[in-house]
Amino acid sequence: MGYHWRPGLPEDRLMDPPFFPMVNNWPYPYGTKGSWVSPEAALRHKWFGNFAGKMKEYARERNAHMIGEGVVAPPPCTPQPICQMLEVLTVAMDRRGHVVASLGSGHSQAEYDEADASCVSALSVSGAVLVAQLSSLLAGYTFYASVANTVHCWLHAAGCVGVVTLGVSVGDCGYVWYLLAAVGVPTLLLEAGSLAGLFWLRRSAF
Repeated sequence: MGYHWRPGLPEDRLMDPPFFPMVNNWPYPYGTKGSWVSPEAALRHKWFGNFAGKMKEYARERNAHMIGEGVVAPPPCTPQPICQMLEVLTVAMDRRGHVVASLGSGHSQAEYDEADASCVSALSVSGAVLVAQLSSLLAGYTFYASVANTVHCWLHAAGCVGVVTLGVSVGDCGYVWYLLAAVGVPTLLLEAGSLAGLFWLRRSAF
């Protein structure tokens, strides 16, 4: 016949691993430079944090490209503002116990009404702040702001722990104001800064 047929398939950068997967400055197929990596590989065993940032870091460490980059949106960071919002709603549904806990025994109806109004105000402002943050995130304006979303994740995680502690211990509803000052205001300013960078300074989040 004059030639020999070797069984096999052509090398595919999306399917075949490189010969030296730990070397990122050798071109594919010898190293990982210029190869394509999957979001699944980047996010394997990752359950918390900024997933978009982890995907970028995974591709950058390998000097490679991420499959679907710029086309398929990565998962949003966890915990999201909606996690803390649901917990705030849980406290709001049983706010009477928290209002009573803030007053103690022997309170008058006028004192109860005043404390209840303060509790409703704190929960309403907290909910509005969380809705504002969630709206810009889901609209895609700050979806890829990696650094800001990482800070959001940690702050909202602290907020979730605070609200859970308040709900489980049936504590003073007035602590919602402290949570708002410690978590709600910083995250709102952070989101406003991300939006200002995007629309006013024309700084891309990518």
